[in-house]
Amino acid sequence: MRKLIDSLIVTGAIGFGTIVVLVLVFLAAGVIDMPKLVAIGDILGGRRPAVTPEPTPSATALPLSEVQQAESAKVMAEAIVAQELEFKRREEELQQMNQQLETLAAELDKRRKGLDLREQAVEKTIGDFLAEQTAKAEARKKEGFKDSLEVFEAMRPDDAGRLLAAFKDEEVVEYLRAFEPRFSAKVVNSLAKIGPEGQTYAANLQKLLREGGETSGALPDFSGLEGE
Repeated sequence: MRKLIDSLIVTGAIGFGTIVVLVLVFLAAGVIDMPKLVAIGDILGGRRPAVTPEPTPSATALPLSEVQQAESAKVMAEAIVAQELEFKRREEELQQMNQQLETLAAELDKRRKGLDLREQAVEKTIGDFLAEQTAKAEARKKEGFKDSLEVFEAMRPDDAGRLLAAFKDEEVVEYLRAFEPRFSAKVVNSLAKIGPEGQTYAANLQKLLREGGETSGALPDFSGLEGE
């Protein structure tokens, strides 16, 4: 759109310059006089002519002398050259503006890509950090579980059962799976003796163990071996 407007401006300037040159030539040749020139100016300016020009009876077009012809040709040639130079200057300005716009677009695209890369790097850094923290937490959990496992296995089965009774069922099953089978069976038997719901609780633990695939059936009953 800007190119079209600039082209129209240049075209209008050329057309106006040509009209001015022709008026000067006609004025010098005696084709028009000052009243007519004023009337033409009013018409071009969108105004109603102040006076209606009347032809001058004695106004007769005289042939131009060689000097006048040469001068008129020189004036017209200079006007054309000036118009061409102006048109060329405007065209160069448009080309420079286009180059600036292309450079700006390329710079914006470069910055956008840089921001995308930076955002990806930040997301990766956050992801790596979270993964590292999760791995450390899992390691601490496993280490803590290992320490707790050693503590439980150092206890009597009845004491271990009383402590595990306060844990969640899933946590109890996790310890039972990690215990040595004989110790695990003794702990289950001790849990079955805790309170009126002990048998139901122990049966539920046996079910969870079977569903987990750790055992193919109920744990053996080693209730008579607590003193071993």
